[in-house]
Amino acid sequence: MLRDLLEESPRRYVPSYLVGLIFEALGELDRAFEWLDRACEERSHWLVFLDVEPRFDSLRTDSRFEALRRRVGV
Repeated sequence: MLRDLLEESPRRYVPSYLVGLIFEALGELDRAFEWLDRACEERSHWLVFLDVEPRFDSLRTDSRFEALRRRVGV
């Protein structure tokens, strides 16, 4: 499914936030942060859930998460 989304992304919009969630679920935290940074650049409305989304629990202790929170403003 992830492969399909990434292949489709040059042709149609694929939310970076959701790709970040998938990478987090796969345990690929570097890739998750890469895509969440993209979501921030895109000003994704999904980022308002950054503090309450339980699927991000594994990212919360990483300093990149706090930096992302500051960029988003939550």
